[in-house]
Amino acid sequence: MKKYYIIFLIIGVFLYLQPCLAVTSLNNLNLQIVPKVIDQYATWTISFSVPKTMEIGHLLISLGGYKPDLSQASLTVSGLPSGQGQLGKSNPTCASNCDDIRYKLEGSVEIEKDSQVVLTITNVKNPSQVEQVGINYISVYSSLYPMTDLVFSGGDKYLKLSAEEGAGDENLIPDTVTSEEAIKEIKDVLINELFYQPGSTSTKLTKIENAQNVEDFTLDLIDKVKVVFKEPVDLSSEEAIHYISNLADYMTFEYLYFWIDYNMMSFFKVPLEITYYDLPYVWEPDIIKDDQFILENEEIENFRSKVVDDKSQISFIIREAGGYRIIPRLELYIEDNLKITDLVNHPPFAGRISDPTANLTISLNGKELKDKEVTIDSQTGDFSFRLDLIDGSNLIEIEADSVFGEIAKVTKIVHYQDKTQVAQEPEAKYLNPIYYVIGGLLVLGIILIFVIRFLVKNK
Repeated sequence: MKKYYIIFLIIGVFLYLQPCLAVTSLNNLNLQIVPKVIDQYATWTISFSVPKTMEIGHLLISLGGYKPDLSQASLTVSGLPSGQGQLGKSNPTCASNCDDIRYKLEGSVEIEKDSQVVLTITNVKNPSQVEQVGINYISVYSSLYPMTDLVFSGGDKYLKLSAEEGAGDENLIPDTVTSEEAIKEIKDVLINELFYQPGSTSTKLTKIENAQNVEDFTLDLIDKVKVVFKEPVDLSSEEAIHYISNLADYMTFEYLYFWIDYNMMSFFKVPLEITYYDLPYVWEPDIIKDDQFILENEEIENFRSKVVDDKSQISFIIREAGGYRIIPRLELYIEDNLKITDLVNHPPFAGRISDPTANLTISLNGKELKDKEVTIDSQTGDFSFRLDLIDGSNLIEIEADSVFGEIAKVTKIVHYQDKTQVAQEPEAKYLNPIYYVIGGLLVLGIILIFVIRFLVKNK
């Protein structure tokens, strides 16, 4: 008889349980388009890392901005088991938030924390407009398609296409004025006089005595960027003279931006110390490489920050070619999947941004709060705000508009349940009607057991 009671109790408990999956933001979301030119066929690479170990069944990607043509494109995926990829809208009339790219696994699989997922879409026809293109959102589900058990989400990521290869790149170093044909020695090279402004520490080429072993070779463009070759270099060869004579082709010095060509970096094979002058930030900014990847702290070698003549500077060492841009850093002090039960007494949400002149925009559950003005402290970059959360999961997004570079949107998820409702939940008047049905069935089952026992005993 005890077995019957146990079975009924297990069934009742099982029906009471309601599993809930917490939605978590994707890490290291990146987009790369090569070539980044309008109306050309290109390869789009979308990558992200999984923030925690979780079952994954399928993922959807919605493209934003001017849409590319995916009719001739093909998709390959690394970091996930073999599955079925699909490109193009499932609903051709969809104008926004469309599932443009889908990848469906054959079954739900467990993906380890920090696993890197890379989607490569080849033969994509870029749009014909010189406007932003990219990702509107990424949604990763634990269930098989088309079920929608969302576990991971990613915000937008946009890039701006150019009219032609290399268009829009401002090189603030005018071409050198020396004819390369007449140059036999590095001391005969005449680089632009901008490198020799008052206070500049640029190496004077005319003073080099031993061109085969030049220590601390320096190119210093005041108010922009200084570059120091951290190991001795040989400037006596024809190739070295070619690179220094044509700096405009191999190096770009801009305010908050430096770029070096791969061929030049590979030729000299030495680390470079890069110093950026007169930063407009009130605390340490981010460093973004090739306008694609924000470098993590452990990836930045010998980072230093100092103030000279009331102007902020930062420097660090690079060992790879490419572009290094200094952009504002945006932080939001909300832990992942924060749970709140008392919104009235909960402190305001807070964060900080290194550019105090930026404009902040806050969205709650996909709706921009246009009347929510956020004040940034001009000295520290700190800010705070309050939100009227709804019961359940709340998606908080904060965007920053800065003249010093694009800043990735910060996305956080907060779960809110009013503690007064939690306290009243056990009361019968708040129970779901299905619970009464379950209780009634349990009582009827027990009564039926006693009836059967009574009939068997009398028989």
